[in-house]
Amino acid sequence: LIHRDIAARNCLLFKDAEKATAKLSDFNLCKEESEEEKGFPNIPLRWSAPESLIASSFSYKSDLWMLGVLIWEIFTNALNPHDKTNIEDSAEFCSYLLEENTLEMLPEIPNGIQTIILRLNSITPAKRGEVETVVEELSALLSEC
Repeated sequence: LIHRDIAARNCLLFKDAEKATAKLSDFNLCKEESEEEKGFPNIPLRWSAPESLIASSFSYKSDLWMLGVLIWEIFTNALNPHDKTNIEDSAEFCSYLLEENTLEMLPEIPNGIQTIILRLNSITPAKRGEVETVVEELSALLSEC
């Protein structure tokens, strides 16, 4: 299942006496990976992977891109991604990303987290890694806090 709208605005937070839990919500854009898309869905531009913007191509790798943006949002206190550009056209924004314009790595983002974000936002989907690896890396980094 491909979510296609992973962002802070779609995360619900729950806290009990022992732990806090985040749950992903808003499955309106969700599709089976095998489903074909006719035309371009109304996807969130600044959270979307280049392949989604240019070719309406969605996979778990494009969701990993969005996860990178979500992690960035968490560590920047919910700043808007790529807020220094006013591009609103998907083809233009894709070109902007392909010119290696990455999310701004602010000092409040720990180095290990920056490394994960930058890998998840790799232009090449195959370089983004696997979900399990990201979970392991985040768990290790957060347990150090």
